[in-house]
Amino acid sequence: MEVAPHNASNTADANAGANGWRNICGYVYADKDYKFITIVNFGNHSLYSAIGYTYIFIDDVTVAETTPQVLPLRLLEFNGRINAQQQSELQWITGSETSTKHFEVQWRTDTKPFTAIGAVQAAGNSTTDKYYNFLHRNPESGNNYYRLKMMDIDGRFTYSPIVKTGLSLKANKLSVHPNPVSSALNVMATIEKDEMVFFRIVSNDGRTVATNYRMLRKGSNAFSWNISNLAAGNYFLVSTNTALQPVHIVKQ
Repeated sequence: MEVAPHNASNTADANAGANGWRNICGYVYADKDYKFITIVNFGNHSLYSAIGYTYIFIDDVTVAETTPQVLPLRLLEFNGRINAQQQSELQWITGSETSTKHFEVQWRTDTKPFTAIGAVQAAGNSTTDKYYNFLHRNPESGNNYYRLKMMDIDGRFTYSPIVKTGLSLKANKLSVHPNPVSSALNVMATIEKDEMVFFRIVSNDGRTVATNYRMLRKGSNAFSWNISNLAAGNYFLVSTNTALQPVHIVKQ
């Protein structure tokens, strides 16, 4: 809502003065029927600071209301969750759509503002339920907030409600399966930041018998390693990430 004061008079003059509203800060509410403005908590200009509200009666007030755009789209559901890979899975359902173009997915944290991280094509025109999903592969530890900027073909848009997912990264962890292993060793590594990691398989006498470089992403990672050429025996999987504890491997 916008309030445009004109010739302020009476009580208002003491607060607005020659500078109009430039010196007044706070929340402004207007009542079109009674033509008065309530200004909340505007500091030194308050006439009745004991209760934190001031009622100022003004002659000749123009009140203009702006109404948010409402698109011909019915959003039935929008939710999110953290999956086993420590990623945010977003899902939403529309009940009907008319001339919709796309959904821009926006993300923020407690310390970062909303930014666009992707887009999903909309159905365009539909009278039946439509199901959509989006995967955010790299949420941050802590609270992650998401909203949809729902666009139509004319450039109009509106925002969805905000959903929140909470990510608490597990401690750095390295694990393998199966163990004992005969050929394909599945390696799982959870780390706190993106990092190039050098893995080595070391024999009991300290010799490096196999190596593998991997670009790991923050969160959970998994890859398969063919070690069928290694002799049967006991080995250790180690890495250049010192927070990942070595894992004992039994090769059959």
